[in-house]
Amino acid sequence: MTILVTGLREQAGRLELSLYRTEQDWLQKDRAYQHISIPVQSGSMSVTLADLEYGEYAVSVFHDENDNGKLDMRWLPWPKPQEGAGSSNNIQRNGPPRYEDARFLYSQDATTLTIELRYY
Repeated sequence: MTILVTGLREQAGRLELSLYRTEQDWLQKDRAYQHISIPVQSGSMSVTLADLEYGEYAVSVFHDENDNGKLDMRWLPWPKPQEGAGSSNNIQRNGPPRYEDARFLYSQDATTLTIELRYY
């Protein structure tokens, strides 16, 4: 499976991509099925995940601009990411994306998913 991440606004920091298989693990980086952290090199980047079983997955991704290993948040007037973030199915909502909205079925080797980062 290939994941194309678009909309990176600067070539600094790291791209943090996590693949999840269950709602219970969703958005808990230490419980991700796979996690990849790579240096940002352009406005769009492609990540290939190998040796995946067919089944249900969800992806979360963020641009760790300051390279501190976490998604920095702005808390007032309400919590929003300070860094670019996105998920499979390009969910747009107030608050974190729900697993049920981000999940998709991986059923063929040539699957390409495009995730557009949003900066709030």
